[in-house]
Amino acid sequence: MKRVFSIILIILIFFAGEITGYWLKTIYDAVKAAYYWDQYLYGLEKPYREDIYGGDTPEETLQMFLDALRKGDIELAAKYIDVDHREKEYEYLKDLKNSNKFNEIVAEYSKLKKDEVLSEDLVTFATYRNGELFLLVSLERNTFTNKWKISEL
Repeated sequence: MKRVFSIILIILIFFAGEITGYWLKTIYDAVKAAYYWDQYLYGLEKPYREDIYGGDTPEETLQMFLDALRKGDIELAAKYIDVDHREKEYEYLKDLKNSNKFNEIVAEYSKLKKDEVLSEDLVTFATYRNGELFLLVSLERNTFTNKWKISEL
C-alpha cells in the first residue's frame, strides 16, 4: 500500500510540475509578446515623438509654413507637414516651386482663413472664390509633441 501511495505521489508531483512549467512558459511568452509589441509601437510612434516642428496653435504653424514658402525654402516648409503626408506634399511643393505658379499659389495660401474647427485637434483653413471653395488646408495636433502640423494641402 505504501508503494502504491508513493507511486501516486510521484505521478501527482510530475503532473504538478508539468502544469506549473506550462503555466510559467505561458506567462513568459505573454510577457515577451507584450515587450515586443511595446517595442513595435514605440518604433511606429518614434517619428511623431521626434517631430518638433510646428506651432503651439494652428495659426502659428500656418504662419511658419507660409514664411518658409515665401523664402522659397520648401525643405523647411515640408517640416510643418505631418509625418504621414510629408513626403507626398514635399513632392507637390517641389513641383510647384519649379512651376511658374509658385508665387501665385503662395499668395493664395496667404489668404487662408480659419474655416472650421472639427475637433480640438483638427482645424481647417480655406479660401473661397465666387462663393466656391478654392483652397483647403487641414491642420492636426501632434498628440506626442502638442505641435500643430499640416495634414493636408
